[in-house]
Amino acid sequence: MNLLILGMDGQLGSDFMTYAPHYGVSVTGLTRKDLDVTDRAQVSTVLANLEFNVLVNTTAYHGETAYADISPTKHYLVNAIAPYYLAEHTALNNQYLVHFSTDYVFSGHICPNEYSFSELDIPEPSNLYGSSKLAGETIIPIITNNYFIFRIASLYGHRGCKSKNRSNFPETILKKLQKNEDVTVVDDIFMSPTSTKSIVARTIDLLDSGNVGMYHLSGSGRCSWYDFALEIAKYEGYDQERIIRSSYKSIPQMTDRGLNTSLENRNLVESGFNNLSPWQDNLYEYLEIRKSIYRLNQ
Repeated sequence: MNLLILGMDGQLGSDFMTYAPHYGVSVTGLTRKDLDVTDRAQVSTVLANLEFNVLVNTTAYHGETAYADISPTKHYLVNAIAPYYLAEHTALNNQYLVHFSTDYVFSGHICPNEYSFSELDIPEPSNLYGSSKLAGETIIPIITNNYFIFRIASLYGHRGCKSKNRSNFPETILKKLQKNEDVTVVDDIFMSPTSTKSIVARTIDLLDSGNVGMYHLSGSGRCSWYDFALEIAKYEGYDQERIIRSSYKSIPQMTDRGLNTSLENRNLVESGFNNLSPWQDNLYEYLEIRKSIYRLNQ
């Protein structure tokens, strides 16, 4: 199996470059400088000159500042029109397309907080990012049958998110705790934290199986952002009283992120695969690898 990773320098793409070879697959990658996925002609010419049988699209647009609903044109170009071009190319060349979507296709405004969304639930995005990613999901199956669409949630990886200045939620919490600062976090928005590393193995498993379709790939379980922050502080030995619970109603948001976007990996389990590990276990692994990286850089 030969994977071509689009967005190889991103938070998710970089972990594909690092960990996919551990599963015996060949990996090459492109950055935004190598390929503009919103340019149909460029998609055709650049990809035609590369050897791969699986195209892994980790590219996405959620604003120059994360999740700010500013540019509908840019959102839909990257998150919906570009997947059309990629699906078109892979269909013509008998290749598989792996495309990553988001938990933000749900909002949870009409569901109880205890609920986790499966692939059977009807999406109801509450922001431009979720809406544009949902559009991308619906376009791909029109163009190709050889696709995997993976909805992922509350992502964090060691490369960090570009629109968050190469940071992520655990890093934001740890930086404040290291400065002995209080951290105010909402306790009434729920989700399923997911490490980028945990996604790679299940992606390879599903590609090996050939069971194409839509899957949720998120850390097992659900929690509030407050619970997530508390677990980070607890594991790293910081004073948990520094984590101050608050409500989304009292913290200004640039856009509506929904009240509950936690996911259930129903199709994955029903297809006979092991579920992703509990979100706590993936967090602990991330924090241990983080320490190893820190030691190597000393």
